[in-house]
Amino acid sequence: MSDTGGMEPHVPHVARMYDYFLGGHDNYRVDREAAAHVLEIVPGIREDARANRAFLGRAVRALADDGIGQFLDIGSGLPTCRSVHEVVPGRTTVYVDSDAQVVSHARTLLDGVPEALAVRGDLRKPSDILNNPAVGQHLDLDRPVAVLLLAIAHYVADDPQPLITELMAPLAPGSHLVLSHVSDGTTDPRPLFAGLDLLPPGVVTVPEWRPEDLVRPPTPHFLCGVARKP
Repeated sequence: MSDTGGMEPHVPHVARMYDYFLGGHDNYRVDREAAAHVLEIVPGIREDARANRAFLGRAVRALADDGIGQFLDIGSGLPTCRSVHEVVPGRTTVYVDSDAQVVSHARTLLDGVPEALAVRGDLRKPSDILNNPAVGQHLDLDRPVAVLLLAIAHYVADDPQPLITELMAPLAPGSHLVLSHVSDGTTDPRPLFAGLDLLPPGVVTVPEWRPEDLVRPPTPHFLCGVARKP
């Protein structure tokens, strides 16, 4: 976003800061200044964010290649910088975020992209997301859906596993869960895939999930996995 030609917000926003970490342009000076302070405290956060987004791209492409044509990205933030609809154009995508400001901005960004939709929803209320009429009109929930929970589950509950189970239970067999989860070195996200079949290579750090080249960045603070509902 330009630094001129309109009134800028005075408060930074995490979604726009994340966009900045990813190298995007949908952010303001206040977001960049706040991001610079965060980088002083957590120097690796930019690399973590970009590795997490690269994992999203590889996972989404792999599932699309296997015939999955519907994606439900919960806690999506702004749909920029290689988001789902950019990685697999033409596939049906619903972006879900709990922040009304983010959803409004996302709808502006998605203008002219009929296969993608942004709605307001909260991972802490899975049934509200799945029962949202707009979601039901955009996705065919009788067919497999890939649910994306990228760096979100650890923010909404001490134990997000019941929420994930509630979210996946109504979905059609063949649906998938794509998940990345912050790790402090002792975290084991395998229980979050309960009842699902993990795809190779299982639970690994985000750069290690089906890397596309032999050069891997430093291991970020995220573990990840992709699993299929039998």
